[in-house]
Amino acid sequence: RRHEIDVLAEDVLREAGLTPLPKFPESYIDMFEVKEVKKLPLGTKCEIKTNLEGVWLNVDGETIPCSSPEEAKFLYWSVLVGKEEVLLPSDKEKMAQAVNVFEKEFLERIKTLDEWLQKNIPSQKEKKVIREKVIEKLLKSKI
Repeated sequence: RRHEIDVLAEDVLREAGLTPLPKFPESYIDMFEVKEVKKLPLGTKCEIKTNLEGVWLNVDGETIPCSSPEEAKFLYWSVLVGKEEVLLPSDKEKMAQAVNVFEKEFLERIKTLDEWLQKNIPSQKEKKVIREKVIEKLLKSKI
């Protein structure tokens, strides 16, 4: 069953004309402006948390402190694309810009995917399973 869904997701990517996302963050930052390399845990559940003490990323229960909301969002997408270590740009604006461009490209693909699914897959349950697998393939693309 898992193999069938993989094959189906590949077909949907092709038929809907969904091109792979450029590598995040490498395609979005200037390598000369990297200030540090940060190690990240591999995980499936990732969320940004904030309180009066600051901002951090929670990855499957593991806490990663962040210096700013921009860094948290940058690391959030890095975890979702499967990075185990990530190059952090030296300033927040560069992180925010990389995230904004990546999110825009990601959301354009999601919109195309949802339109294709709406037209071609009548079952809500199947639509949900296929959508999740296609999103995983978009995010974890090795291109």
